[in-house]
Amino acid sequence: MTITVEIHPSSSSVYMFNEPETSTAYSLSGHVSVSLSSSASFFEKARAEKVLLRSLKLTFEGHSELIMPETGYSASRLCSMTRELAPAQAMVLTNDGQEDNCIPCVWNFVFDIPVPGWLPSTSVFGGELYEPAGTRYALFAEARFTQLEVDHHARAWSISALCAPFFSKETVVRARRADIEVVRYLLPPVDAGNAEYPTAFPVTAYVLKMDHASNLNEKPGVLPHIPQEVLSKIELVALLPECFDVDDEHLLLNISMHAEDLPVSQRRRLRMTEFQVNLIQHEEYSRSPSRPYTSSFPLPPSQPDSRPLLNTHPMKVLYELGLVPCNSLATDASRLHCGFSLLSEKQRDRQKILNGGVSFAPETQSPWTDVSIRLSFEHFAAGKDKEWEERHGRVKALRADEESPHLLVYHELCVELTCTYDAEEEGSAFSEEHMVFSVPVRFARLPPVKSRRTTNVWPTLSHTSPFELSADAILTPDAPAMPTTSSYHDAFALPPYSQLFHSNGERIIDDSVPLPIYTPHQSPDFEAADKL
Repeated sequence: MTITVEIHPSSSSVYMFNEPETSTAYSLSGHVSVSLSSSASFFEKARAEKVLLRSLKLTFEGHSELIMPETGYSASRLCSMTRELAPAQAMVLTNDGQEDNCIPCVWNFVFDIPVPGWLPSTSVFGGELYEPAGTRYALFAEARFTQLEVDHHARAWSISALCAPFFSKETVVRARRADIEVVRYLLPPVDAGNAEYPTAFPVTAYVLKMDHASNLNEKPGVLPHIPQEVLSKIELVALLPECFDVDDEHLLLNISMHAEDLPVSQRRRLRMTEFQVNLIQHEEYSRSPSRPYTSSFPLPPSQPDSRPLLNTHPMKVLYELGLVPCNSLATDASRLHCGFSLLSEKQRDRQKILNGGVSFAPETQSPWTDVSIRLSFEHFAAGKDKEWEERHGRVKALRADEESPHLLVYHELCVELTCTYDAEEEGSAFSEEHMVFSVPVRFARLPPVKSRRTTNVWPTLSHTSPFELSADAILTPDAPAMPTTSSYHDAFALPPYSQLFHSNGERIIDDSVPLPIYTPHQSPDFEAADKL
């Protein structure tokens, strides 16, 4: 007799949308199949088998594991939900009449598990030793059977009858694990794009004043500094979309500068001649979940220290036995900060602006001078840069901004602008200042679409001088195309569950838009009769 249990989810991925929320849930459905077949041998033919299905449990479990030389092994259980799929009363399964058929008898048990909407996405992070860990989810199934006795006279002298007393009455069969990937997408706001700002996400303006010492980079040199009365009049506005897609090829930064309070004669002496940018991905690892995270998201009380995980990383045993050295963090260092640049070394170099730079007195009616810098960031994937991963002992990959019990990911764009101020007398040395600032950059995963309607318009306050920061720093005439919002929403025929139903399951009825008044349709002959 052969009994097999298999898990068949309707989809191996669960797609979540927008920010993690404890009040939302997503459906994970499918069925668990139980197969029963008779076994035949040279001494006896196949016979009908009969078993009693006592229990069929399906468990959905998610966990996050961190393995690094500095932290050792640590894990947190994210969720664990078990459903009993078998009937309340024991169910008899038999292949009577089909024992000679080579195809086993199959029973399917349907399931539908609500997946919490606050779970972090599936990701791989941590050390590269043996295999990386991270956040993972899976389905597990376990069935318990009892073999029923058959007719004693029919099997009096069979080998199975002689061996039956030595076997256990109850049999436990476990299914092969079914991995589930949780993917979180961010949908742009419906009204994000308009005629002035046609981008996938709204544009955020960061205003910076150059009258603070923290915004200046003190570098030794022979050139004098720009006078403070001139610096205090400079104002910078950095325009950046609220979010970028991790699958985008470029990142566009628009910088608007003006010194309107300075006389025109002084503005003509002020120019931006060089710039340097760096896009950094910050990663913070922790051995235990932070208190703000546990207060926002309900982790189950049964953690791995009290109940082991169903799919534990193989390195856990080696760390518990002390076979792997661990440079444990100090007691006061609960988090380990790491970071790396998403730009190539060539792009991180200082770039000179052609034609002597950009003047603060543009030949336009607007007092603003605008510069657009396009960055081509690297799309790192786990295992792509093996040399870097072996040297630093962790996975290197471009990630969306995320927060999980053991990993926090965020991005930052660091900018340094070099401005010069010509002397009043010809032949005298000009003044120079390095203005340094940083702005947050958010990366997210946007849902795939078949086609994206694009536009080549970029929001500016006046004339834009775009610079493409590529391997050769080529000057480009137009800003890169950006996807509009409607293309992402058109890719989905159905809205999210939260837009159709309340949290208690009741349907959302929108009474703000009344239904049109019904007017009966009349045939042409009937209309002609009315006219007569």
